[in-house]
Amino acid sequence: MRPFSGVRHLGGPQWWRFGRHYLEMVIAMLLGMLLFAPLWHALAHSVWPALHTRAELHTLTMATDMTVAMSLWMWFRGHAWRPIAEMAAAMYLPFVLLFGPLWVGLISGTTLTVLGHTLMFVAMPVVMLARPAEYSRADHQHHRASADDPGLVRTGDPGRPSR
Repeated sequence: MRPFSGVRHLGGPQWWRFGRHYLEMVIAMLLGMLLFAPLWHALAHSVWPALHTRAELHTLTMATDMTVAMSLWMWFRGHAWRPIAEMAAAMYLPFVLLFGPLWVGLISGTTLTVLGHTLMFVAMPVVMLARPAEYSRADHQHHRASADDPGLVRTGDPGRPSR
């Protein structure tokens, strides 16, 4: 199946599940920031002060907090590793693309943080729309491989994907 080809087939219940899935990922990301922020704070104060003084390192730690928690939630929900990796890329890429403008002085660290998060919250549904069936299923059985989606790889355990 081609990316985005299933979008026009999403009906009311599928859009609700699609939106709920997005919201679940955002909640997981917020929890990740709350849970991991003390670790980064302690690390910054003890051995690596640049974590809080360099905007690009600070945004990467926030992206990591959010990505780890969101990835664990997606894995728990039964997603294969390929969609998890695609979503993780959508979370890091907006920040990384803004490093150049930051380094040459076109944007500030605050702008990097605000714009990076804004672009991330736009990039995530774009990734989701590339695989609408992946994010709008009612049964949460994303690990069930199909012939038309090579991103889903099964293991001997029917409850968990291998990659």
